[in-house]
Amino acid sequence: MEYPLSFLFLEKQVIIYVKNIWRLKMGKDLNGKELGRGITQRKDGRYMGRIHIRGSKKEVTLYDRNLKMLKNKVNTYRALAGTSQWDIRMTVTEWFEQWMEIYNVPVLKATTIRNYWDGFKRIQPLIGDRRVIDIKSNNILNALYVLKENGYAQTTIKQTFTILKAMFSMAYRVRAVLYNPCEGMRAPIERTYQDIIEREEDHNLEKDVQRFLDACRHTRYYELFYILSQTGLRIGEACALEWKDVDLERKCIYIDKTVNKVKKYYDSKGRKMESPKMVAQITSPKKQASYRIVPISDETVKGFAAWKKKQFADKKRWGRRWGIKNELLKDFPNLIFTTSPGKTYLPGYATQECKRISDCINRKEKQTALSEKREPEFIHIHPHLFRYFYVTKCVEKGMNPVMIGKITGHAEIRMTQHYTRLSDEFILRQREFH
Repeated sequence: MEYPLSFLFLEKQVIIYVKNIWRLKMGKDLNGKELGRGITQRKDGRYMGRIHIRGSKKEVTLYDRNLKMLKNKVNTYRALAGTSQWDIRMTVTEWFEQWMEIYNVPVLKATTIRNYWDGFKRIQPLIGDRRVIDIKSNNILNALYVLKENGYAQTTIKQTFTILKAMFSMAYRVRAVLYNPCEGMRAPIERTYQDIIEREEDHNLEKDVQRFLDACRHTRYYELFYILSQTGLRIGEACALEWKDVDLERKCIYIDKTVNKVKKYYDSKGRKMESPKMVAQITSPKKQASYRIVPISDETVKGFAAWKKKQFADKKRWGRRWGIKNELLKDFPNLIFTTSPGKTYLPGYATQECKRISDCINRKEKQTALSEKREPEFIHIHPHLFRYFYVTKCVEKGMNPVMIGKITGHAEIRMTQHYTRLSDEFILRQREFH
């Protein structure tokens, strides 16, 4: 009877694997007691186990002072040595790089790839050099607690844990590990005193945004911040707008792209570069819900018109030199929000401008509060806060939550609830309806 070549190859591999196990001698401890094949006790008291890798002359050596723990390790390695297509000596860092190159780089956006690398780098010094198969749930949890002790934000720790869970899930699917050590775990996140303080500051959201807009009324990018407060756009979406995306007659904006500055780890062919490179890029939105039409008011139309005059003046002042260093203008020639010489106004610039203006307001407030003998009321404005402001105003005006989600690009109503920051005054006014 003839057998298929694939069957004969598999049979040969099994025979080799079995021979590799049984050719190990029966090991003994320091007192001469038999411990099992391939397991011995060293003079320093540690137990040592050896596992031969399928189809190779190489072997893995394991150590532990607890015999039972060592036998568990040996049995786990032997199980994977007979089934896994991966090298069971692979470290966590090596697996992360393979997981990225094979499963993520071909399908994910550069921003997501950047986030994965940044998230892994935080925890790499703690578990990166350990073998994938050696990682247990307590190793993951201990590493996350170290991040917490080092002052990382809860959202940052949660992001890192999500990355670990995904990469170990794939490791389990390809039989690189026998189980996912992150399964059934939760990141060590708890509500801190700082979170409570930030939540209390949200009650002054409307007042703080108005103070900010009043203070920056005569600055260059006032129109951008005003438009953000009246549309709820993400800062990346606003900075990626072209004039063709704004219909001033129908009074609406069409959202179909976003801009960001991202650290790229791979070239256009998916090959890992020797060193990451920072590039500005305009891409499609990450989620389908982000493609949308946003209605705008008459005041917002005036804001766009005012900005158009500023940009026209820039072009007239710089002449042919305007935008000459902006590579994004080749594919997106009619960007709305640009710097005076014609560069793309990136989200990071808006964050810096918000901080600059907030610092000016707070310095003045500190002096005023001191002279009036009261506690200062500082503000902390960032571009995304205008999105909270817009959603809250829509809720206060009684707009349907589903409609708010459609306008802001939220796929789920719970996200609209997350962005709502109702003031104490508004809540107290509701007693009139009861």
